[in-house]
Amino acid sequence: MASRRLAAVLCRSSLRTSRQLATVAPGWRQALSCSPSPAATQSIPSKSSGAGSKPSNDILEDPYYRKYEDKIKLKVQSAGLKSIEEYKQLLKGQTDPQPTSHVHAQPSTTAIPSNTPQKPPISRFSPPATIKSPVKPLSEILRTDLVLNLDAEGLTQIWNDHHSQSQRDVISGVMTQDFYKKHKERARQFPTFILPLPRKEGFEFFYIQHSGSQTYLTSLLEFKTHGGFARPCLVMTYYDDLVSRFGIVLMLGEITSHNRTLNAVEARNLAYQIQLFYVNGNTEKLELVEKFHRDPKGFNYQDLIAEIGRIA
Repeated sequence: MASRRLAAVLCRSSLRTSRQLATVAPGWRQALSCSPSPAATQSIPSKSSGAGSKPSNDILEDPYYRKYEDKIKLKVQSAGLKSIEEYKQLLKGQTDPQPTSHVHAQPSTTAIPSNTPQKPPISRFSPPATIKSPVKPLSEILRTDLVLNLDAEGLTQIWNDHHSQSQRDVISGVMTQDFYKKHKERARQFPTFILPLPRKEGFEFFYIQHSGSQTYLTSLLEFKTHGGFARPCLVMTYYDDLVSRFGIVLMLGEITSHNRTLNAVEARNLAYQIQLFYVNGNTEKLELVEKFHRDPKGFNYQDLIAEIGRIA
């Protein structure tokens, strides 16, 4: 009880109820936990209004503007400007505005059979280009100034205890520094992969993509349908802000609000699979990850399912 009160003080959101934590893998020192509360909310990033500002009367009376109004507005918007006046200044060379960059992922053209997949998709989806991640900076989750007097075990307990009581659907865990270093290096080498999740009638495949300090997971059906614009159902973020002091990296996985595929137990299953295939599993698992990238035509989904069957 005292540790939960401490977690409430050290973390920036309050706790609700008590829940048992479970360690599922010594490499991560994971205590992946969840609450049956509503999923984390996501929002589509608002686009810049560009030519949304009302032009001045002088501009409105300009016959050139009236004739080419639509084209001028498009020019203003594409330049990342807020008004026609700014665009005129740009043409005169009096300003040097920095246009707002909107990067759009290209849809995948890879076709995946609707039943048993024959070969893995190699193109990537880019969630950050189409959605706003629900993940916050560590400083907005944890009172880092108040945990500096703890040891690694104390920080681990606070982190997992806090998220076990979260009002959102989340999983959490802690990696050792060496474990995360290996994970990060292999994620850089092999940024995409497929993971099977057992269902009542066979397996459902999930497509994963590692990008920087995050891992995105989406159903293969979602990826096959939307390609580069596929929406993730789980976003995992690795916080290494405190690694130099504590020697550990904090992990937070958030199930997205539009998700209709995963629950927290299944999210923990996939998180556990990631560490086995990328870090501390047997040689056969890592070889499958390598083959997925280096010999996609030779990649066999049945071999992947067989490896899942060997997980104790």
